[in-house]
Amino acid sequence: MSRSAAPIENLLDLARVQDVMELMQSEDARAFDQLISSLATELVAFYALALPSESASLDVTRRAAHSLKGACLSMGAQALGERFAEIERHAKDAKFSEISALSASSRDLGANSIHALRTFAARAGK
Repeated sequence: MSRSAAPIENLLDLARVQDVMELMQSEDARAFDQLISSLATELVAFYALALPSESASLDVTRRAAHSLKGACLSMGAQALGERFAEIERHAKDAKFSEISALSASSRDLGANSIHALRTFAARAGK
């Protein structure tokens, strides 16, 4: 996993991240860190359970990708949210090879996005 593969600006909607941080920190200074950790946990679960196979249907993959798309976009992880939107579309169309390829490449994108969120939060002096 290369955590410096893409500049932070290519991974995140910085204005959105800043807005979410400010909103959450008005309630609890640790809330944004907890949100990032929750997203990281959901990513792990997606790769473990939601990829279409004998144990997971395309509908499970579609719903999980839809949920992750929303979570990523709402907190400013734009590139990752867009990737999950693609996975969701391919799950609707039953395109297994595309789902597999996008899911494989989204692992690094997910790690890089989580790292970028944490780096941005640290720089912002949360």
